Amino acid sequence: MKPDTRHIEEAALNAWPALHTLVYDGWLLRFANGYTKRANSVVPLYTGTQPLDEKIAYCEHMYQQQKQPVIFRLPSFVEGVDELDAALAEKGYQYLDETIVQVSDLGQAAYTQPDRAYNMLYPDHWLPMYHQMEQGRTDSETHERILQAIMNPTCYIAIIEGQNVACGLGVYECGYVGLFDIVTDPAHRQQGYGMDVVQSLLAWGQEVYDADYAYLQVMADNAPALGLYSKFGFEECYRYWYRVKV
Repeated sequence: MKPDTRHIEEAALNAWPALHTLVYDGWLLRFANGYTKRANSVVPLYTGTQPLDEKIAYCEHMYQQQKQPVIFRLPSFVEGVDELDAALAEKGYQYLDETIVQVSDLGQAAYTQPDRAYNMLYPDHWLPMYHQMEQGRTDSETHERILQAIMNPTCYIAIIEGQNVACGLGVYECGYVGLFDIVTDPAHRQQGYGMDVVQSLLAWGQEVYDADYAYLQVMADNAPALGLYSKFGFEECYRYWYRVKV
């Protein structure tokens, strides 16, 4: 089995669900009280039949009705994405946060749980740790609702050595394990804790579900994270970026 780009995109959408979703002529309109752009943006998935300008105007109306910024998330592989990107640019939408979706073939290595002590937690125990370490994130209530809405199997990993050190989330779907919310406390970075979290989640995917591939999303300018993930065989599959109305 080879990694399927569209399947990875759909798995990632399922792994980070919006609280409300509209399907409109091949596009998904996702709403989650503004918590993360991923869960609060328009995602084109399939070619539609309606005029492009009408579709954009409809999306603008729906987000304005919810008093949210109008955001489009544009996967590079989707047919017609270049035309949509150009139309949004012409309308003054700002280009933001180019992101690389990476994939690792888990058939190339057998992962075991790291020697360093780790903990598998329930979401309500894991979430406060995440927000403590990920400085700048707010709205833990909406984050909790997003986590509760995940319908596929999950694994919440944390490393605790007298204090909260690092954590991450794994979500499994149909041969793929997605890695999300990987964070290390600022005072404990560059000490291998991030590697331990990734290794633990990959081992979970292999041991429990015999996963074929792992995927993750990383900002294109995040050199430290790209370096970390390359050690686990992650390579670029596709990219996405945002257009935000200003």
